[in-house]
Amino acid sequence: MRYLLIFELLMTTLTLSGQYSNIGTPFIQPYTKQQYRGGTQNWGYAQDQRGILYVANNEGLLEFNGREWTIYPLPNRTIARSVAIDAEGRIFTGGQDEVGYFSPDDRGVLQYHSIKDRIGAGPAARFEDVWDLIATDAGVFFRASDNIYRYYQDSVTVFSTGDPLLFLGGWSGQLFVQDAVRGLLRFEGQTFVSMASADLPARAGVTEVLPYHPDTLLFATEKHGLFYYHRGQMKPWVTPHQSFLEQQRLQAASMLPGQRIALATAHGGLLILSNQRKALYWLEKEDGLQNNNIRSVFTDREHNLWLGLDNGMDYVLVSAPFRRLIPDGSLEGTAYAVQVINDKIYFGTSNGLYESAWQTYFNPFEKRQRFRVVPQMNGQVWGLNEVQGALMVSHHEGAFRLEGGLPRRLSPGMGYWMFLPLSSSADLMLGGHYYGLSLYRRDGGRWAYWRSISGLKESCRILAQTDEGDVWVSHPYRGIFVVRPEPDWDRPRVSFYGQAQGLPSDMENHAFYINGEVLVCGRRGVYRFVEQSERFMLHPEYTALLGSEQQVRRLQADSRGNVWYVMDKEVGVLRVRDKGLQKEVVRQPLPALNRQLVGGFELIYPYDAHHVFFGAERGFIHYQPLLDKARHHAGRKTIISRVYLTVQGDSLLFGGHESTASSVADHRFSSGSNAFRFHYATPFFEAFNVPEYQYRLEGLEKEWSAWTEKAEREYTNLPYGKYRFLVRSRIAGERESAPSVYSFEILPPWYAGKPALAVYGLLVMGFLLSSVLIPRRTLKKERAQMMEQQMRQAEVHREMVKQSEEEIIRLQNEKLEAEVAHKNKEMASVTMHLLQKSELLHKMGEELEKLTRLVGDTGIEREIRKLMGLLQDDSRLDSDWEMFAQQFDQVHIDFFKRLREKYPLLTPRDLKLCAYLRLNLTSKEIAPMLNISVRGVEISRYRLRKKLQLDNDANLTDFLIGY
Repeated sequence: MRYLLIFELLMTTLTLSGQYSNIGTPFIQPYTKQQYRGGTQNWGYAQDQRGILYVANNEGLLEFNGREWTIYPLPNRTIARSVAIDAEGRIFTGGQDEVGYFSPDDRGVLQYHSIKDRIGAGPAARFEDVWDLIATDAGVFFRASDNIYRYYQDSVTVFSTGDPLLFLGGWSGQLFVQDAVRGLLRFEGQTFVSMASADLPARAGVTEVLPYHPDTLLFATEKHGLFYYHRGQMKPWVTPHQSFLEQQRLQAASMLPGQRIALATAHGGLLILSNQRKALYWLEKEDGLQNNNIRSVFTDREHNLWLGLDNGMDYVLVSAPFRRLIPDGSLEGTAYAVQVINDKIYFGTSNGLYESAWQTYFNPFEKRQRFRVVPQMNGQVWGLNEVQGALMVSHHEGAFRLEGGLPRRLSPGMGYWMFLPLSSSADLMLGGHYYGLSLYRRDGGRWAYWRSISGLKESCRILAQTDEGDVWVSHPYRGIFVVRPEPDWDRPRVSFYGQAQGLPSDMENHAFYINGEVLVCGRRGVYRFVEQSERFMLHPEYTALLGSEQQVRRLQADSRGNVWYVMDKEVGVLRVRDKGLQKEVVRQPLPALNRQLVGGFELIYPYDAHHVFFGAERGFIHYQPLLDKARHHAGRKTIISRVYLTVQGDSLLFGGHESTASSVADHRFSSGSNAFRFHYATPFFEAFNVPEYQYRLEGLEKEWSAWTEKAEREYTNLPYGKYRFLVRSRIAGERESAPSVYSFEILPPWYAGKPALAVYGLLVMGFLLSSVLIPRRTLKKERAQMMEQQMRQAEVHREMVKQSEEEIIRLQNEKLEAEVAHKNKEMASVTMHLLQKSELLHKMGEELEKLTRLVGDTGIEREIRKLMGLLQDDSRLDSDWEMFAQQFDQVHIDFFKRLREKYPLLTPRDLKLCAYLRLNLTSKEIAPMLNISVRGVEISRYRLRKKLQLDNDANLTDFLIGY
């Protein structure tokens, strides 16, 4: 009992330090059955180590990876009532008369494995719904009908108490069962034992067991509220909302960080209790839930809540630093102004002015009474400003000052935008209205209209005052005006600035005074005013942080030097951080605010370090920066959810789940299978924080891609080789996650495969060898051929030379023969001449001989005889012969010399006879030449034959011709 008292004391003395502020209500993301493409009701949740969410749904098991929903029906197409994940990552699911688990196959696709057949025969083999599933180190326990089943080491053990069982649950190794008759039981060893000393009231149906402290458990019951179990004793955990819990039927519960408890009811929506048992939030349909009947609740790794509704599901961002405030309730007017003053907070909307007590905690059960509409302040409220402790209200119908909770009009029928106290005098303020500027003066503690400012008739909605007292007026469609009180506000000077002074345009310019500088946000970039030159130049620091091409719509500084900004597609803060002696400015986007603020009328109200208010199209948004810094971000993982082969249609290769059965061989593809599409996701469920992805295909791409929100990438016509597809993600500028990898290989075509390469190698080697051997052999052959050809050519040449020589010889011979013939003709002619001469002389001798006989005169006879002696003069004949012989030897080379050398017995007369015979002369022709008779020639021939030693058969003439 002493321990119980100590525990109660601890529970009641916990302070609000570190308590979550409950200004406003958390953001709610609804999911309809059309979105998740499943059944109406959702009965349970589980989340695996990668962050993927699994839901027991009417149509089976739902899987959500942050990007897409997938449904896995049970074999008998029944309702999935429960889900749990064991240490091996198997996803156990219980349905109607069915129980089993999903695990990935070798392609990473979840496949269902029933374990019902492990139960065996008998009554326990048939059951209705499996309502509860608990995965422990001792096995997976599930409750169905009147039995508890344990699946362990591929076998099922049945535990029965003989009574109906109402609940099965547990935590940290402790397992509890609620028996309809015996009450609460605890599993010990191999059986369930009674907890009679720590039982619950009769008919207190348990719906959940929660860990509250290391030695304390909370039991949520359907109709009796909460109980705590501490050191073996059970006591009611009384809260101020006991009657609510008893009336609304507590169907599920879940723990949140900070010992907060989320309680889901059947009729009253969701109740979240603080560690002091006070209600932090009461969320129901009018706050954004799809309906108030919540059948299950689950805290995910981001410490947000999933609600399984009777129709659909909701995601409640209880850990996000944003809350929504709608002061005008169901009117949901557009927000334009907010101001905290005198322990009250005022909200100006399109429907009027609302006030509430300024506090960080309020009772959510009093939410309908929290905001009060200020009387006579219905209609459009444009601005709220604190001036000298008073609240000035800029209304469509004029200017008002709030006194005693009631408005007092400051000016007649003229729409006002805002008020600005002047630094030059505590008793002066400017009011910007639809038609220019008006000056107000305080007299006797009351503000009153003084006069209008001449020289400026434009609508003055945005005012900024410098330390020197100049007032910059912005008109989106008229330009920038500067009102200078020279020498005082009696005759101020108005100047216009626009494109001629360096701004990108005369329109869409907004002037702000931030940290001692006049800044103008134009169509592109942030400009600062250089007073010496009266020109605008791009601000280097803001350009480095926000870029020079983005349109900045609003800048707002807070008391800590941070600058809040609004751009076309981004809202955020330039946060100043101390870095020792230096300060670092970091750009922090706030994606939750994108497309939420009122375009052209963006409201940012940084009240203090804990509370920043934004005006939205639907109410106000409250931001808690410190809560944002303390958020729990589970180790983000980027998962490759699907891989498709897209050569001919889509063929699923990988289903997103790692499997021990898969192998590298499974990721090898033929050369024709070279087109792939990769789907990826990050299991992060805040809709306004859209993940960005970066990918790279190693083997094709050397650099990471640019960051993109697109969650798929397709490649076509990849060449063969080994590849690794890597993808990583980041959220709202956070550090990127570790990459997820899918490795695969495209095999080369047959003509580029190893066998073909081997053949190519052999061919190359053969080619190389042949390129060496064949040329050598060819060279050798060609050399032999060339040598043979040369020999043939030489032989031909020799033959040609020979023929030429023979031809030459022949020609020479012919020439010689011709010359010989010519000489022979000449000699024959000479011989004939000699022969004729000899015949003539012979005839003359004969005639002279006759004459001598006829002449009787001796003197005459003597003279005739003398004349005959002259005719027979041999010396003359010999001289003629010598000339003939010399010519004959030239024609017939050394004919006489050769005859004399071989036949030395030949006489000169014999040589003459040989010469005449060589000339083929007849004996008759020779006789005169030798001055002998024909008979004498024949005798001389006979003697010559003897000297030449010729046979009788030999022809003397032929012999001499051939000699």
